[in-house]
Amino acid sequence: MPGLVLRLFGPPQVERDGALVHIGRRKAVALLAYLAITRRAHGRDELAALLWPEMSQHQARSMVRSALVVLHQAIGKEWLTLFEDQVALADQPDLLVDVTRFRRLLASAAVHRHTSLAACDACVLALADAADIAMSPYLAGFSLPDAPEFDLWQSMQADSLQRELGDALEQLALIHAAEGRNAVRTAIDYAKRWLALDPLHEPAHRLLMLLFAEAGDRAAALQQFDECSRVLAAELDAEPSPETVELRDRIVAGEVRSTVDALHPTTQPGDGVRPSEQHGFHGFPDAPTSFVGRADEVEYVAARLSDSTCRLLTIVGPGGMGKTRLGIEAARRLAPRFADGAWFVDLAPVTAVAAVPAAILRALEAPGTGSTDTVERLLHFLAGRQTLLVLDNFEHLLGAAEYVMQVLAAAPGVSILVTTRAHLQLQQEWLLPLDGLAAPPVPGNLATGVDGPTNLNAGATKLVDLEAYDATHLFLQSVRRQLPDFQPDAAGSDRIAHICRLLEGMPLAIELTASWARRLSLELLAHEVEDGLRRLASTARDALPRHRSMVAVFDHSWQLLDAREQGI
Repeated sequence: MPGLVLRLFGPPQVERDGALVHIGRRKAVALLAYLAITRRAHGRDELAALLWPEMSQHQARSMVRSALVVLHQAIGKEWLTLFEDQVALADQPDLLVDVTRFRRLLASAAVHRHTSLAACDACVLALADAADIAMSPYLAGFSLPDAPEFDLWQSMQADSLQRELGDALEQLALIHAAEGRNAVRTAIDYAKRWLALDPLHEPAHRLLMLLFAEAGDRAAALQQFDECSRVLAAELDAEPSPETVELRDRIVAGEVRSTVDALHPTTQPGDGVRPSEQHGFHGFPDAPTSFVGRADEVEYVAARLSDSTCRLLTIVGPGGMGKTRLGIEAARRLAPRFADGAWFVDLAPVTAVAAVPAAILRALEAPGTGSTDTVERLLHFLAGRQTLLVLDNFEHLLGAAEYVMQVLAAAPGVSILVTTRAHLQLQQEWLLPLDGLAAPPVPGNLATGVDGPTNLNAGATKLVDLEAYDATHLFLQSVRRQLPDFQPDAAGSDRIAHICRLLEGMPLAIELTASWARRLSLELLAHEVEDGLRRLASTARDALPRHRSMVAVFDHSWQLLDAREQGI
C-alpha cells in the first residue's frame, strides 16, 4: 500500500498509510498539489508570489512557512524535501499521485509499438485504467480567487488533462467499435463520456451517430444529430458542419454499412509506426493545421544543416512565434539526408537540467545498457549514428547546453536543431531569430508605418490580397476552419490586415484572434486587439496548455526572466 496517496481528479483528497488526512488550509492543499504535479523543487519566493500575491514578500514567505508546518503535521516531514531556499515533494517509491499514474498509463500505450492498438490487450487495459482514474475533473470545485496565477496554472492543467482524457476515450470507443456488435455498447459508453467533456465537439457527436447505427438503432443515431443541432444552435447560433449533415443523410438513406465501415480501419490513427516514421521522421507531433509561410526560413535551416560546418542551429524567438512548427517542417525536409533519420524531443515537460539526457534517450527509444549514467548512455548510443535531433522548448533548461556540446563532440554524425526563447550561447551555435509573419503595409501611410483605428481604411482603393501575405493568409485559414465560406469584403480585408499588423504577425496571436471570428465581427475583433487581447483566450480543446491564452504566453515568458531582467 502506498504511504502517501494524492487524488487530484475530483475534489482533492490525501491519504496517509491508508487513512484520509484532513488539511485545514486551502492554500496548503494548493501547495501540495502544485508540488505533486510539477515534481520539482521551487524557491520559497516563487511559491509565495504564486499563492499570496497580494502580500509583501516578507508576509508571503511567512505564509509559506506556515503552510509547510500544516503539511508537516498532516502528511509527515518525510514527504517534504527542504534544502536551502527550495521546497519539493519527496520522490519516494510509495508515493502515488493519481494524475501521474494517469499520464504514465497513457504514455505506456503511446510508446508501445504495434500494428494495431486494438490487438494489444496491455495497451487497451492501460487506456481503460487511465479513463477509470479520471472520472472527475481535475481539482473539481477547488479554486483560489485571491491567487490568480495559481488559478491560471490550475485551469491550464485541467484543460490539458481533459484533452488527454478525450483522446483516450476516443481511442477506447474506436477499439471497442472495431470488435463488432457485441462490444458496441461499451464503445457507446466511452463515446458518451468523450462528448460530455465538450458537448459542442462535433466529432464526438458523429462518432455516437455511427455507433448507434452500428448497434442497429437508427432512431438513436438521428436523435444524436438532433441533439448536436440543438446544442450548436443554443450555444453558438450555428448549424452542424456539412460532414455531420452528410452523415445524417447517409443514415436516413440506409447507407449504414458503408458509413460504419469507417470505424474498422486496419490500423487506427496513431497506432504502431506512422508512415512518416518509416521514412526517418520519428516522434514528431501531428500538425493540427497546414503550415503557412516561412518558406525562406525553412530553406535557410535546411541549407545550413546540410552543410557540415553547421551542426547546431537554434531557432530563437518569443513564445507563439511558430518556432516549433518551423522546426518540424525543416526537419521533414532534412530527415532523408540522415541515415538514422530525424527525432523530435519535447523538452517542455522536463523540469530539471539533469533530466535532459534521460528525456532524449526516451525520445530516441534507446534500450538500456546497464549503465546508470544517462549521459554516458546517451553519448554511447549516438556515437555511431547519423541523426538530426530536434530539441524543442529549450528555454527553461539553458544549463543543459553542456549536454549539447558533449553530444556534438562525441557523435560527429549528429546535428542538432533547437527551438527556444533564449539562445544557448555556444560558440558552435548558428542563430535564426524568428520574427512575425509578413502583413500588408499600412494603406496611405507607407512612409510612417502609422496604423490605428482612425486610419483603418485610409487609402484603401482596392481589395487587399490577403492570400499574398503570410499573416493574413494564416488569419483566413484559421477563420475558415470554423466558417468555411468566409469571404471578407474590402472593408473586412482592411480590418484583417489591420489586426495582423497590430499583432506584429505573431502566428499564435493571429490564430487565437481568428478563433473568435464566429462570435465577434471583424470590427469588434480589431477593438479587442487594440484593448490588449486579454479576452481572446483559445477555446480549442487541443491547444497546448502553455498557449491557452495570450496572457499565459506572456506570463510564461516573464517567469523565465530573472529579477534584474524583469525590472528593465
